[in-house]
Amino acid sequence: MYEKARYRDWDKKTHTPIERENRDVLIRQLANNIILDWKGLTVETLGKIIPLMDGVDPKTEIAFSKDEAFLLLSNSIDFSAFVQNTIFDVQRFSSEEEETEKKT
Repeated sequence: MYEKARYRDWDKKTHTPIERENRDVLIRQLANNIILDWKGLTVETLGKIIPLMDGVDPKTEIAFSKDEAFLLLSNSIDFSAFVQNTIFDVQRFSSEEEETEKKT
């Protein structure tokens, strides 16, 4: 998934190739492949993560969609970091579990 968001570029100062990450592609990958659903996300909860307009009932539940996930990931650095850290934790746990199984 992260590989799809990376591309090679040219550093004009050092005249060397460098690898960069396309944030929009990464966020789209996360929204489409990692976040499968959510329940109980209300306007009140969302207002703690990103700024919202006034006048919306705070108890209104926000239905899940891939587009909503993309918007949330795009507009909240904290939420995006939480999702990516969770991915790394799961990968690390899975790797450790595989190593333990190999030893037994």
